[in-house]
Amino acid sequence: YYNQNRQDLDATSKQQSFLSNLTFSKLDTNSRFNFNQNHRGGFRFEKTIDSLNTLIILSNMRIGSGNNDYSSHQEFYRGSGQEDNLSTVSDLKNANDFTSFAIGNTAIYRHKFMKKGRSFAASFGYNINNSDGFASQHSLNRFVKSAQEDSIVAIKQTNDTKSLRNQLKSSLLFIEPLTKKLVLETFYNFSLKSDEVDRDVFDIGESAIRNNNLSRYYSNKTDFNRGGTSLRYSHNGLNIAGGLAVQQIHMNGKFAIDQGEDFTSTLNRKFVNWTPNFSLNYDLKKNRYLWAGYNVGVDEPSIGSLQPIVDNSNPLYIRVGNPNLVPTIRHSGNLGFNYFNPSSFTRMYVGLNYNYYENQVIFNQTVDENLVTTTKAGNISGGKSYGLYGNYGFPIVKTKSNLSFNLNYNRNSNLTYINGVINNTTSNGYNFGIRSDYTPSDKFTLYANANWNITDTKYSISTSQNQKIVNGTYSAEMNIKMPSDIYFNSGFDYKTYVNNRFGFNQNMPILNLSVYKTMLKSKKGEIRLSMYDVFNQNRGISQYASSNFVTQEKVRTLARYFMLSLTYNMRGVSHSVRKKGY
Repeated sequence: YYNQNRQDLDATSKQQSFLSNLTFSKLDTNSRFNFNQNHRGGFRFEKTIDSLNTLIILSNMRIGSGNNDYSSHQEFYRGSGQEDNLSTVSDLKNANDFTSFAIGNTAIYRHKFMKKGRSFAASFGYNINNSDGFASQHSLNRFVKSAQEDSIVAIKQTNDTKSLRNQLKSSLLFIEPLTKKLVLETFYNFSLKSDEVDRDVFDIGESAIRNNNLSRYYSNKTDFNRGGTSLRYSHNGLNIAGGLAVQQIHMNGKFAIDQGEDFTSTLNRKFVNWTPNFSLNYDLKKNRYLWAGYNVGVDEPSIGSLQPIVDNSNPLYIRVGNPNLVPTIRHSGNLGFNYFNPSSFTRMYVGLNYNYYENQVIFNQTVDENLVTTTKAGNISGGKSYGLYGNYGFPIVKTKSNLSFNLNYNRNSNLTYINGVINNTTSNGYNFGIRSDYTPSDKFTLYANANWNITDTKYSISTSQNQKIVNGTYSAEMNIKMPSDIYFNSGFDYKTYVNNRFGFNQNMPILNLSVYKTMLKSKKGEIRLSMYDVFNQNRGISQYASSNFVTQEKVRTLARYFMLSLTYNMRGVSHSVRKKGY
């Protein structure tokens, strides 16, 4: 397979950030160009050795390359963004070229014993992931001290980074039926990952000088061992499973200024955790189902967060890795109920979920007097989230008209240190939706839906910045089949974006129209005339709130245009005015 993607993007955004004693805003006008291409190939070999033994071999390979350019003009203001509050002006121009190679190989062996239900499976895998990138970063940063005195910092650097990951992994699974209702499962998982990163940063002037503060050679090995067992009970529609596993993660890292130099620091840490799990699935008969579950997961820090590297590609937003991170322990639970009545076509489901994090990886922020933000990964306990969701649908007229409602609520509590002060960002999300369809015949259909999404965000370090984001979408689609296999389609979307805290109020009506006809022998061809965005209103608008900031962004987007298209399909073109799965 070959795939290629090219993107040109121009955007303007406004971001307001909150500290315990200060609010500042950033205006950003940027342009981005991204080009990616990759070749992919793979094969699967499966051999049934005999009635009891099966062998499967899988291999997939990907070769990729690309480049991207980023230029930006950024202005930072203390307070609300008045000209006399200007603090920093930055112009950036970065470019990056990269190549990548990845291959994954897996072998699976399965054996069935003569005893019914008893089985054994083993797998072995070897993966390689290699990437090389060369980046140039130029920036001119002016820090406004007063009307008479500014300080200017210019950065002109190159960054050559080579990354290589090798991974060996294997698994063993043995299933033993104890009785007709009880099954015992025992498993063992092993993984060995080896990461090597060589990053060379040079300051460019009259000559290239290596920057030892930003350059690093990093080598890390991670051993993962996990073993456990579970007991599964199945009878009369009731399935209950419970188990316990123990796992060990051993991280061994070494860091040096350059490859071949003496290692300046090392990391050698072991983590042992018990991970229980429980699940329940119960068929209550008459198309009613109940499910529940609880499990403990352990997530090791990403390689990017662990690397002791300073990323200054944006000199006003600097990222720093932390080799002292520990794995995150995640407690997850869920409960749900589903019902469907085949005679009345009434359907309903409700559910809830909960997550609690120990040693969650977060990104603490330090903002200096020039409004330069430095983020460093760290661990913290106490983050949590839970949600409630439900849907109810029923026919108004069987096979002709349906109506459904959905409701979702979620609450997230995230902790982050901002200039040494703990900030608890609490976000309450409410989503309401209604949709209907009217399909009186195979020649006419009408679909409509409305959806409202409300995000209520509160900040412990600056309660005056609490805000409510309201996004709404109203949609309708109509399809008509006319004589001579001619079809007409229209779709209308009306989107609203509101944040009263910052006076943000945008709406966007989008109308698309098309007429098309099947043609040629066996209806293998289609000719279509389409008009997109009749009102010429399409804009890429987004708004969101995070740990201690809120962002509104507008992206220059293709608006009204016409398209005449001809399609030929060797299997024939099939048309219907009805939407599948609605």
